[in-house]
Amino acid sequence: MALFALQGGTAEAKDNGGRFGIGVESALGFGAPLDENLVYLGLGVPGLSLDYHVSAGLQLQAIVGVSMVTGIDDGPDRRDTGWQLALRAIPTFELSEEVNLGIPLGFGIVGFRSNPDPGSAGTQRFYTFEAGVRPEWFIHERLSLFTSVGLVFAITDDDLGNALGASDRVISFDFFGNAGLLGNAGFHFWF
Repeated sequence: MALFALQGGTAEAKDNGGRFGIGVESALGFGAPLDENLVYLGLGVPGLSLDYHVSAGLQLQAIVGVSMVTGIDDGPDRRDTGWQLALRAIPTFELSEEVNLGIPLGFGIVGFRSNPDPGSAGTQRFYTFEAGVRPEWFIHERLSLFTSVGLVFAITDDDLGNALGASDRVISFDFFGNAGLLGNAGFHFWF
């Protein structure tokens, strides 16, 4: 990445209208703190991000991710599958020629299915709504790095709520939204 920055070519954040990007990102809601037992499914991991700058001030984004865990031990075999989809609109403000500040606003759905052997526990889901801040640094006109943090509101379906020990749905509110040590960092290649 350092070579991209040294080879010249400056990125102008104001000229992003009409550009398409692909990269890796995790929506803020994917790591909603519903229950520590869900962490092993990898639901907070990044997914494939597809972005389109409608104009210099608005970016649309879809993030899709899948995580599969297979466990074989002394007990019965099991296979757990998690999937994630988020759709976001990101109003964008130019801070400098190389840096934009985005305000991601979006919603997502996260589901997982546990298949103990024999049988199936069915699919369980939770839904997220998020708002955050996302500085994005264009280290080259075709490569950007970013981080994000924000607010997340998540609500489970009845099946997941019951699995977590509640009588029905579980509601969660988080102030940092899936931001770990690197602050939910990601990257995009732009075309």
